Amino acid sequence: MPNVNELIEVYVLAQFFYSRSGAAGVVILTDKPELLIGQFSDGTKLVVVCSPRDIDRWRNQLGAVLPNAEFLEQRHLNNQFLADKIFVCVDYLSGHSIRGALRRQRFKRVLSYPVISISVAKSGLANQPLFAGKTRRFINSTNKNQQIVLGGQLLNINRHKFPSLSVLAIMHVYNEQDIIATTINYLLEQGIDVHIIDNWSTDKSYEIVQSLARSSKKITYERFPEKANNRFELARLLTRATEVAKARPQYAWVTLNDADEFRQSPWPGVSLQQAFSFIDSLGYNAVDYTVFNFVPVSEDFNEKQNPLTFFEYGEFSTVEGHFVQVKSWKNNPEADLASSGGHHVNFEGLKIFPLKFFLGHYPIRSTKHAREKIFQQRKSRFSKTERQRGWHVQYDDVDEQTSFIGDKKKLVKFSAKSFWGEFIVERLSGIGIKKG
Repeated sequence: MPNVNELIEVYVLAQFFYSRSGAAGVVILTDKPELLIGQFSDGTKLVVVCSPRDIDRWRNQLGAVLPNAEFLEQRHLNNQFLADKIFVCVDYLSGHSIRGALRRQRFKRVLSYPVISISVAKSGLANQPLFAGKTRRFINSTNKNQQIVLGGQLLNINRHKFPSLSVLAIMHVYNEQDIIATTINYLLEQGIDVHIIDNWSTDKSYEIVQSLARSSKKITYERFPEKANNRFELARLLTRATEVAKARPQYAWVTLNDADEFRQSPWPGVSLQQAFSFIDSLGYNAVDYTVFNFVPVSEDFNEKQNPLTFFEYGEFSTVEGHFVQVKSWKNNPEADLASSGGHHVNFEGLKIFPLKFFLGHYPIRSTKHAREKIFQQRKSRFSKTERQRGWHVQYDDVDEQTSFIGDKKKLVKFSAKSFWGEFIVERLSGIGIKKG
């Protein structure tokens, strides 16, 4: 049996999907309707599904405190009613008729929006075609088989034909010679072309980019500004990024990608280019990301190694600016990045896909790298004007005595086999990352 906190967290997840998806409402199938109080905003269209014997009691008790809620008997559930709504069933996958319906996937073909289920039972979950997994937020559950299942056409990429869709990654670079080649090659493997805006690197980054570009027409590059000024002026760089995108209308989608970032779609085996194609077909025009910071647990990394295989430990980022990472969008000449400091692209008609993609972030690779990056190459170059705006504060609590080597016992070990299922809620929504 899920505990109260677990039930509430599922409702938070439903509210997140509702606010992002444009669904017509949230349908809740539960025997604890009292837990819905205070969990949904006043504007949420809520439908509480009850058994015939309980509906009058719950309507009388909760109608006044849930003024936007409709109370509905189970027998009135049907495909047409559910098709445009978020459907949440909590602790109803065992011993109830709804379990059989979900297991036989009756709703799979008609639900346009997610089914979110949480259950203590394993039965029926194996046949869910889309997302199913445990989450460590339920680690204190009395039942170790606690699982969450997501389904619905909104998430179903299996039948998508993946029409050709051109995507451009725009990357700002300053002194990233140990990782830049890996990042560029990764993006190319994801079906994405790359444009580098080098901010006058003083290491070999620019030369590495030039060398890679000689062997691939999918890589272009420039130095910005026209002359070196030894200043990191983020607003100017972001404005230049949107200028590049605007000048290349042949690219249907654009993504802002730092040299130490590796982005992944929510679907195993589906490239970024394919994922953008899918959500474009659904009518969405922007993507948000959940940030997972990889942390060194030794001093052994060097530029001959692949960060994707070398770093095994990390943690979900709790940096405030990382909770909004709307950095991929359908190419739009009115797109604005500078006003948000690059965290959130903006243009009229923005429609963000409800599921967050995954962003593996490798900002620090060793103590030597950290000290050079932070104290020699970054802090002294930050624009004073932008600092006054509250930007570039990520290193304010860091000094020469700071330890940059993480403790394995306090970090999450990233495993391709288990991570995607264990942290399904965290990675798709960002919910549950901050504790307490």
